[in-house]
Amino acid sequence: MDEAIDVSLFDECPLNLLPFLDRRLEVALENMGFTSLFPVQVAVWQETIGPGSCERDLCINSPTGSGKTLAYALPIVQMLSTRAVRCLCALVVLPTRDLAVLVIHSPLRTDFPFLHMSW
Repeated sequence: MDEAIDVSLFDECPLNLLPFLDRRLEVALENMGFTSLFPVQVAVWQETIGPGSCERDLCINSPTGSGKTLAYALPIVQMLSTRAVRCLCALVVLPTRDLAVLVIHSPLRTDFPFLHMSW
């Protein structure tokens, strides 16, 4: 793995200032009540979609409630939403069945019907 990224160096970011965010995704997030992203979400976005991003594996280690699920889901949804052929391009491994249940019943699944999640 590459060097760790210190999430504490990132601030929350309003959705309208997030670089390269698809307008449809921005509207869907706003409809779900989001106005900005947490630092861990901004850090992952910058690594995957934002300026200077690169395609590589990521391992996110952050406290419960810090926004990890949305941090990895947003780039996946962004990339899938712009593809002509939508197929599996991400594997998310979760440590417990309880967490998997939370993720699979996420509002993202309702708002983005092209996401197919299973376990």
